[in-house]
Amino acid sequence: MPIIKELKEKQDRFPKTVIYSKLKWCAAGYQLAMLPENDGTPVDETMKTFVSQYHAPSTEQLKQHVVQQMSSDSLRLLFATEAYSMGTDAPDIRRIIHFGVPNSLE
Repeated sequence: MPIIKELKEKQDRFPKTVIYSKLKWCAAGYQLAMLPENDGTPVDETMKTFVSQYHAPSTEQLKQHVVQQMSSDSLRLLFATEAYSMGTDAPDIRRIIHFGVPNSLE
């Protein structure tokens, strides 16, 4: 996935990005980002701080943690369902990607 490759190359210089998708694709995207390199090299520990996921089934504690991390500069790529967009103010997000067909046109 090109966006994950870009994140691995740029790390903290990667523009804050939210990828909105349905729940199953949210989890799949996160898992893809955590896969080892093709040569079997494990994911760099810092990479784990740059990527997260946010969806309705997440615990309230995890949701609050993700919102705090998006407000700071540590989290760079978020795989999320529409639950993240409800009441969240994050003006420094540079890229928003909608993956898949939306449920409605709103």
